[in-house]
Amino acid sequence: FKVFRYDTLFGAIVIYDNKAYYYQTWQTDDIKRFYEANKETMWIGHNNEECDNIILQAVLKNNPDIYSLSKSIKIGKTPNKLYMKLFYIDLMKIYGRQSYTLEMAKGACGRDISEDDGSLDTFNALTNEEKRIAEACNRDDLDQIFYDYKALKDEIGIRVDICKEFHIRIGHIMDTYAQLAALILGAKRIPSIEGWKCEPNWY
Repeated sequence: FKVFRYDTLFGAIVIYDNKAYYYQTWQTDDIKRFYEANKETMWIGHNNEECDNIILQAVLKNNPDIYSLSKSIKIGKTPNKLYMKLFYIDLMKIYGRQSYTLEMAKGACGRDISEDDGSLDTFNALTNEEKRIAEACNRDDLDQIFYDYKALKDEIGIRVDICKEFHIRIGHIMDTYAQLAALILGAKRIPSIEGWKCEPNWY
């Protein structure tokens, strides 16, 4: 998502029949139709758990002020409870680095970091030219997410296979391997055990 004061852009790369297609829209009704058509599939993003999923839910619930919601998310106030059906993977969780921003991922790959859309935060609705700039920035973000997905595809596949093999809910796909092992083994957390001190025996 790219959220502006009076305009909200949704973009995705749709993988279908071994081909990838860009999809972008500024229309709320189109976003709702896209969700309904794809809610049974896997949605993959970068920090989508804390950001894009929440904005998507707000759009579906006809929230009249997506802009304020987006601003609150950016300062860390995220209402991260989902009340909609959504199968998703947050690549930032797969990386295991919570502060690994999309811009950092672009820089690590030697890509240009396009943040021109930041200058579009005006008090007016966007012009057609401003929308074109926002769409280009959005495509850059999508390209990076798609690149990262391909780099992590084998890792994601292993986690999917573990969930299938041990009949674990697919929502645990982003758990650490220690958490997955605990689910498989039925291990239970013992309160305060991490604070225990075990002195060695000296002979």
